[in-house]
Amino acid sequence: TEYKRFYDIKYKEVNRNQHKRALALTARKFARLVYSMLKTNQLYKAPVSK
Repeated sequence: TEYKRFYDIKYKEVNRNQHKRALALTARKFARLVYSMLKTNQLYKAPVSK
């Protein structure tokens, strides 16, 4: 999924506190998505894979 891929990228970017950083950034991305969906009253549509 999109979030698994994002987590893996962020995990590999640094050497220290990898899991903690990747988890926080992924949670922030997810929170922004949920907030925008609630604000615009829309359902989630998964992005189209290329």
